[in-house]
Amino acid sequence: MRILYIILLVFMYSCTLSIGQQQDEQAKKEMEYQELLKKAKESQAKSEVAIRMADEQTTKTIQKAANTITTLKEEVKELKQELNETNKKLDSVSDNTNPIKFELRPIPGGKENR
Repeated sequence: MRILYIILLVFMYSCTLSIGQQQDEQAKKEMEYQELLKKAKESQAKSEVAIRMADEQTTKTIQKAANTITTLKEEVKELKQELNETNKKLDSVSDNTNPIKFELRPIPGGKENR
């Protein structure tokens, strides 16, 4: 009976060791998983900050471009108005005082005129 009791004790002891090792491995895997989750959350937070900063830069760039476009449109409008006024002056001068008519031609600037 003692031999049976000793065999039973050895068997139970070996079972607890093997089960205990499995639990340690599971705990280790769980800790690794938790650490991965933590790193993923940190990475997500950093990417959100980077996205916000990029959005702000994009907004600033778009606003600057829109302002430039508006300014250029106003300049073009003013230049067209000045050109029309100059053309009217030229037309009125050539009609009233000078019998010689001037014909304005564009200045050649392309490759074909070289």
